[in-house]
Amino acid sequence: MRFSRIASLLTTFLLALTLAACATPSASSPAPSPSGDSGMLERGADWLADTYGEDCVLLQSAVHGEQLVLLAGNRNPGTEAFGSLEVFVLEEAEDGFTLLASKTGDMGISAGFSAAVLSTDSMTVLFGDLTDSIFDFVNGQRLPADFTQVTVELRDGSTLDLTLTSAEDYVFPLEPGLDIADVVFHGGQLTVRYSDFFGQDLMEDSAPDTAA
Repeated sequence: MRFSRIASLLTTFLLALTLAACATPSASSPAPSPSGDSGMLERGADWLADTYGEDCVLLQSAVHGEQLVLLAGNRNPGTEAFGSLEVFVLEEAEDGFTLLASKTGDMGISAGFSAAVLSTDSMTVLFGDLTDSIFDFVNGQRLPADFTQVTVELRDGSTLDLTLTSAEDYVFPLEPGLDIADVVFHGGQLTVRYSDFFGQDLMEDSAPDTAA
């Protein structure tokens, strides 16, 4: 009986220690602090509107290291429809933003999707637009599409798997110096390769249209 009572007291003591340890935050796991990126994104949106006006519409933005990447749609004159996409790479200083590089990309109107690459010293940017259908050139009809994933195939045989956050457009700032061979879009049972629809090598025209 005495042994049983001692065992019971010991169990209660150990349980109390365990609960106390769980209730005390670990010094090696501090609470995450805000990144501060949201302010930079807002200032970037203001820069785009002030610099290019209402016909250049911000679609997506992302912070990559110390630089800001903006994806915009350029409206056709007098319409709400976009005639092209444009990606901007900016660097912020105390006196505002400096445009480091920009690149225009075509809309994937007939194919139903597009892809373009901007290569700079600091990053490789993959960007484009998406629609809810693609054209099946073999059967001469459009197929419904809902892409959620992208696989970037590099010339050295390695791949990068990326997640789409929009059904209409995308921009991925990636590490510099990537040599992209192909881009594969996945959604449901549908898998589509850029190279099956477009003959141009993605890297042939990856230099900036404008650069600082």
